[in-house]
Amino acid sequence: MALSADNPYLAGNLLVSKEMERSPELKGFVQHRGAPTAVEVRKDAFGPLLMNFFYPETRQYYNLEEIEGGWIINGPLTIEPERMTDLMRLSRSTSEPIDAAQALQHPEPSPAPTTSPPPLKSFHPELVKPPPTAPASFKSPLKSRPRAAPPAPELPAAPVGLESIIAAAPDRSAEISPRGDLVHYVTYPGETLSVLARWYTLDRQNAARLARINKMTNPDELAVGDIVVIPSYLTHNQKLLTAEALKALQQIAQSER
Repeated sequence: MALSADNPYLAGNLLVSKEMERSPELKGFVQHRGAPTAVEVRKDAFGPLLMNFFYPETRQYYNLEEIEGGWIINGPLTIEPERMTDLMRLSRSTSEPIDAAQALQHPEPSPAPTTSPPPLKSFHPELVKPPPTAPASFKSPLKSRPRAAPPAPELPAAPVGLESIIAAAPDRSAEISPRGDLVHYVTYPGETLSVLARWYTLDRQNAARLARINKMTNPDELAVGDIVVIPSYLTHNQKLLTAEALKALQQIAQSER
C-alpha cells in the first residue's frame, strides 16, 4: 500500500496513523526515520501482524513485527531489485515526504466524506499507486491544515542526580551499530534493564520497552556477556556505563523504594 500526502483515506495512511497512536515504539521510529513511501502488510490466521516500511530513496526497508502490543523493528534491509521499479514509481508520484507528526493530530469534527476508505487487505499485500494529485503535506481526514514543518521532538531532561553521575563518567562512548542503535554488553554483576534504561534513555520506565525489543522475559536477571540493544530513538546518553556509575545508579534505585 502506498502512503499519500494528499489522500488521508488511503488504507496505508489510516493504518500507520492508527498504529502510531497506539504504539510509542512505532511513533518514535517514524519521527526519527521519517514516514515510508509504501507499506506492506502481512497477517496470517494465527501469526502476528507484520509490516514492511519501504524507503526506495535509500534502497532500504524495515521489517516490523507486532509482539504483545509493541513492535519489534528490524533493519535497515536492502530492497530487492525487482521491487525497486514499482517503489520508485510511487516515490516519483509523491514529491514530498509525509508529515508524520500531523497524522496524530485530532482536528475539530466536520461532516464526514461520502466515500468510505478502501478496505485493508490482510493476506495479499500489494503496492497501490496513489492518485496523481498536486503535492501537499499530510492532511487530517476531517480538516485540512496549512503546511508546516513538524516540531522537533523534545529530549527528556535527566534528573538532577542522574545528570551529575553522567557528567562525572569518563567521556567514552558505547558501541553504536551501523544503523545508529546503541549496543550494550553486560559487564558487571547487578546490571538490570531498569539500570540500563535509566542510564541510556534517562528514564527507567523504558525498561519494559527494552525488554520487548530485546525479547527478554526476565529483565531483572542479566548475565555478564548478555547484549542489550537500545534503539536510536530511545537513546539520549551514549556514554559507556562504568562500575562507578552502576553503583551510583543502584543507590538511586534503593532510595526510590
